[in-house]
Amino acid sequence: LSFRAWQRGWKVIYEPASIVFHRESASMLKRYGQDKQTLLVNRNHLLFTAKNVGGWGFLIGFLLLLPVRAIRPLFRGDTMPLRCFFAVLPRLPRAICARWREPSPRRGLREILKMIAAGQGMKSDEV
Repeated sequence: LSFRAWQRGWKVIYEPASIVFHRESASMLKRYGQDKQTLLVNRNHLLFTAKNVGGWGFLIGFLLLLPVRAIRPLFRGDTMPLRCFFAVLPRLPRAICARWREPSPRRGLREILKMIAAGQGMKSDEV
């Protein structure tokens, strides 16, 4: 959510004194198991990239390289990328259509990453 807010030029508010306890993938692991959890995380990463990252030229290159990224690991015996490829295919048109409907981002990926690295955003006491 913060990424898309930054992309639109919105202010992102954070509380540096907050403490969050997060057991990564705890509910997914319990529900799906390690293999399915890995598949879903990787599939969602591909969908996020297709929907949110880079311009249209980047997207075309990303889509053209997807089959290569899925097949090449097979030579090492790794089938997960190919399984992710087949899991993402039915969802890609919807992600691309959502990209089309979104207004043009006011901030690019590089600018957002620089803001994150610099810890920029608004603290809750600055609101």
